[in-house]
Amino acid sequence: MARKTSIPVHSISDRSELGLEVRKVNRVTMHEESASETAHRDDHYLFVFHEKGTTRLMLDFEELVLEGSTIFCILPGQVHRLGQSADGEGWMIAAEISWVNEIYLDVLEAQVSQLRPLALNEGEASVLRDAMQLFSRVTERAGAFPLSSHIIRNLANTCIGLFAAAYLEKDQSTENAESRPRSITRQFRKLVAKEYKTLKSPAAYAAALNISPSYLNEAVKDNTGFPVSYWIHREITMEARRMLYYTDNNVKEIAWALGYEDPAYFTRLFTKAAGSSPQQFRKDYRK
Repeated sequence: MARKTSIPVHSISDRSELGLEVRKVNRVTMHEESASETAHRDDHYLFVFHEKGTTRLMLDFEELVLEGSTIFCILPGQVHRLGQSADGEGWMIAAEISWVNEIYLDVLEAQVSQLRPLALNEGEASVLRDAMQLFSRVTERAGAFPLSSHIIRNLANTCIGLFAAAYLEKDQSTENAESRPRSITRQFRKLVAKEYKTLKSPAAYAAALNISPSYLNEAVKDNTGFPVSYWIHREITMEARRMLYYTDNNVKEIAWALGYEDPAYFTRLFTKAAGSSPQQFRKDYRK
C-alpha cells in the first residue's frame, strides 16, 4: 500500500468554472457519495441545507448528525466524510471565498468552534428552500440572459446570508456584535486559521492586529472564554491530529510541516494540548 503523505483536497474548480456550485442532494446521491468518498478537505466553503431524513458525517474526529430541517457549514480545511447511513435530502452550495460576502464570512468564521447543525423552524426552512430553488434555476441558465453573473452573485449571497443570519440569531453574544472587542476577536480567529503555521505567539498576532498583547488576550477571553494561546494551540493541534490520523508522516515530518524545527518541542506542545503524545494519539485512533 502506498504511503499516505497528505490529506486529499477537493477543489471546486474541478467541478465548476464559476467556482460556485448549487445542487439538490437526495438519498441516492448521499448513498453513492458515502460509499465512494474518503475523508478529505475542501478548498472552498460548503453550505448544507438538510431538509429531511438523517445524515451522519465525521468532521475533524467528531460525528455529527443532521436531522430534519437543519443547516450546517463546513469551512475550508476541515476534514470530513459522509457516514455510511446517510439518507438525507436537501441542498448544498459549494463556493470559493470570492463568492461570499465578507460580512457573512465574519459571522461564520468567528463561530467556527460553535458551528454545529442548527435546526430551523418551518418559516425559516420555507424561506431558505425558496431561495435555494431560485438560485439553482438561475445558475442552470447562467449566461442565458443579461447580467446573469451579477444576479447569480446576489442570489448566492442571499442564500449564504440566510445561513449567517440563522447562526447570528442563535449567538448568545449578539448584543456585542458591533463592539470593538468582538471585532478584534473575529479578526484574530480569521488570522489564526490562515497563519497558524507561521505565527506562534500571542505577541505575534497582537502585532499583526496593531494592538497590545494584553488587550488582544482580554478581548478574546471575554468573547470566547479562552485566552489567545488556547486558540493558537487548538488550531495547531487540530491540524496535527488530522495529519497523524489521515497520513503516514512521522512526528518529525508533521512538526516541520507545521512550522516547528524542534520535534521534541512540538511533541511537548501537542501532548499538553491533546492530553496524549502524538504517537499515542495515532495508536489510539487507528485501532
